[in-house]
Formats: sequence, C-alpha cells, structure tokens
Amino acid sequence: MGREFRVFICQQSIVGCGYYWDGSDDLSKLSSPESKQVLELALLASQRLNIPYVAVDIGQLETGEWIVIEVSDAQFAGVSHIPYLELWNNLKEICQKNI
Repeated sequence: MGREFRVFICQQSIVGCGYYWDGSDDLSKLSSPESKQVLELALLASQRLNIPYVAVDIGQLETGEWIVIEVSDAQFAGVSHIPYLELWNNLKEICQKNI
C-alpha cells in the first residue's frame, strides 16, 4: 500500500476526493499543499481526457512526486473514503447548474 487518492470530477469540477485504501492510517492524511497538488493533477488529467465524469487515482512516489495512477469511468468506480451523500449532493449541484 501507498499514498493513493481517488478524485471524482464532473464537468471540470471536483465533486469528491478520498483516500483510496480501506481502513485508516497515517498515509491517508494530506497537508494543504499536498491536497492542492493532488487536486490540481487530477483536474489536469480530466481536462486532457475531456470526459464529462471521471474518477482519477493519484499516487505518491517514494520521491514525493505525485502521479496519475489510473483513470476510470466514475459511474463504476468505488467511492473509497468519500461519503456517498457528499458525492451525490455535489454531483446534483453540478448537474443543476448545467441544465
């Protein structure tokens, strides 16, 4: 296991972000600068893919660098440590803005 986070992005807006692995450990904590790096990299990947709703997994190398591990169809991706209602409410807000 390592530091890996799943970020859900809809219409180029982050709707959820959480630690990828089950359980709780010290690797799940992000500092403010780390959180910013993770979210910016996920948004960049989403922009390059130009997919309306995507899940992007971001991991940290031993050097400290953050990389994209994989992207997947957000409809079928597990929510990891993201509360379901938070994710759904954020999606609802994005969808209502675009109607």
